[in-house]
Amino acid sequence: MDTNAAGSSAAGASEDKIAAIEEWPDSDLFSQPERSALAFAEGMTQTPAHVPEDVFAEARRHFSDPQLVELAATVAMENYRARFNRAFLVESQHFYQPHRDQLLAPPPLAEDTVTEASMESFPASDAPAWIHQKP
Repeated sequence: MDTNAAGSSAAGASEDKIAAIEEWPDSDLFSQPERSALAFAEGMTQTPAHVPEDVFAEARRHFSDPQLVELAATVAMENYRARFNRAFLVESQHFYQPHRDQLLAPPPLAEDTVTEASMESFPASDAPAWIHQKP
């Protein structure tokens, strides 16, 4: 959510809309196309993934086939990143800072905290056992 919120903010999304994303079904801040994209994304994010026919049909009303493919690919990539980061305990890097007039420095990270989703950034002490195994 951190990098997506930062990117959304840079692209012009309001702090109110970013803060309301978890309550999107009950928020009046989102347009019908945004609601259909969020419902589509929510269906893809479930385990197992399931986009109901009515949700897909609503998305088709708002997006072209190439846009739907891009939406699905983006959701799939974000799900990949989220699951990867969760497995390796990747911490927020505090890219998104709401209320820019009240910027606070991010909390200091422990020296061995994983902060990037790349194998090179893992401290050896925190790496899963299979990383140390030789084939």
